[in-house]
Amino acid sequence: MIGRMDASTVIPALWRAHDKELRHLPLRGKAEQVNRLINQFPYISDNRNYGLSDYWAAPHEFLKNGGDCEDFAIAKYGWLRHLDVAENHLRLAIVDDLQRDRKHAVLLLQDSGI
Repeated sequence: MIGRMDASTVIPALWRAHDKELRHLPLRGKAEQVNRLINQFPYISDNRNYGLSDYWAAPHEFLKNGGDCEDFAIAKYGWLRHLDVAENHLRLAIVDDLQRDRKHAVLLLQDSGI
């Protein structure tokens, strides 16, 4: 049997606290505010956070522990979906950071032409 998830796991308190101010914004405004709020969390490597070389944290884990690039992107994706941003506006992308010679995860937003 799978355990029940409480509301704080499904809809983090931070999201609920900003729901009214963000929900009425246009797509770009939602994305800018979510980006600003999520980017205030600390960047912490998976090795330091979880003792693993790679771990993709759920948004509630990221909001509790901070995280690395894909955790930031996943948290932003989850929050924007919670704010009713359609999936076809969002893409999680893994890109090459040529200056640092490593992979990097980002959330892409398409706000026109759809």
